[in-house]
Amino acid sequence: MCSMHKRFVPLIGGIEQLTDEWFKQRRGRLTGSKLANFCFIKDEEEYHDYYGIIFEGKPKPPFSEQAQEYMAYGRKHEDVAVCCFLDDAPARVGDIYLAESPFYKHTDPTMGASPDGTYAIYKDGKIAEEGVIEIKCPGKAPNRPYPKWKYYYVPQTFWEMSCSGHKKAITISWGPRNMRAWRYDWDEKYWNTLCNIVEGFRNHVPYKEFQDLQAELISESHRIANNATPLHPGKGWKQNEARNERYLNMLANMQAQPKAKPKPEPKATPKPKKPKKRKRVEATSLKELSKRDLMWAEVKFHPDTEWFSTALESFKPQDRERVFVVMSCGDKYTLVPGYSSGEILVPSEANVILSVKYFE
Repeated sequence: MCSMHKRFVPLIGGIEQLTDEWFKQRRGRLTGSKLANFCFIKDEEEYHDYYGIIFEGKPKPPFSEQAQEYMAYGRKHEDVAVCCFLDDAPARVGDIYLAESPFYKHTDPTMGASPDGTYAIYKDGKIAEEGVIEIKCPGKAPNRPYPKWKYYYVPQTFWEMSCSGHKKAITISWGPRNMRAWRYDWDEKYWNTLCNIVEGFRNHVPYKEFQDLQAELISESHRIANNATPLHPGKGWKQNEARNERYLNMLANMQAQPKAKPKPEPKATPKPKKPKKRKRVEATSLKELSKRDLMWAEVKFHPDTEWFSTALESFKPQDRERVFVVMSCGDKYTLVPGYSSGEILVPSEANVILSVKYFE
């Protein structure tokens, strides 16, 4: 499996978001994305309707066509936002990496959350900070990022921090021309406010009591959003149309690749196969192979070179013979392993390459 960015770690062996299995895990749990609605319940009828939807299996009204378009835009561009953030943010926040998140089940069986990701910032080779990531790509034209983080998304991020065990959140708002990001810490006062309204809603308290809890939640959410620390410079990171398009094309190609089906377990222990004799292939260089564009190409290193045993020493033996992906080109090429983390620099004229599969 190829990562979409050298600083992104995909979920391996877990349940992907928006799949049937993912929705099954969320069933019967109050999840982070449902909490924003607490801020918008306007009357007693809406209050009782929403309780029925969450806890009694009442059908949820369908989204409008416009709302569906906004959500589709967000889903399409969320991974673009991740890649752009990982390009732009390290200069200001440090050696940051993002990982795809599973669904986190809380010890309370009615709670669960799946953040857009988790992050880790490294310093001197050790994790100095980690937390959850939440990304919003406004779908309403002209698709500008938020001037500040929206208060009604704050409950969601605290729910995600609680379920995943983190104490910090980075929130990102991306648009095709600009991107902004903020960071805030766990706040015990806010958590108590959020727990109060969740408990009141779960107990289906009278609507008047819910209104008081709602007013406190809105006030406290504004406090957190207003005091969040901007991570972006000035008015934001300016975005590049060509880069956006390149990432969109790359992601579309990745999604189009068929997923390998798991092999069925053999009924009986198969007899060990004799190793096939490998035809002798001479090692070549990336410079020789650069007659076609090598960006995003998958290459394998030649195992019969001294470079293979020395330069790849930090990788597990089974990973050294797997594909590495070209992430940047030049006198030295930057490659990342397709099945683990890390990166390696390869001189363009070094005869160490066994094979290449160009990115189409």
